[in-house]
Amino acid sequence: MKNDEQLPSEQEWRIMEILWEKGHEMTSRELIAELMDDGHPEMTDKMTRVLLNRLCAKGLLKYRVDEKDSRVYHYTPLKSRMECRT
Repeated sequence: MKNDEQLPSEQEWRIMEILWEKGHEMTSRELIAELMDDGHPEMTDKMTRVLLNRLCAKGLLKYRVDEKDSRVYHYTPLKSRMECRT
């Protein structure tokens, strides 16, 4: 990583951790459910979607649009934990 602006914030890191742990693409709805289950009720739907957009803008996530419902995005990490730590 080149500068601090590209590093994930603490809240963004929570999202990345879930994606790395699960090891497969996830929708925002699935990520929100995981955050709630992990004891992060402060992470609202809207906040989570904002963070997902930021992670995509930072080049840490990519997404694909669901072929059956264009309102559903599937997120996948582009960087590993190690790449995000350096």
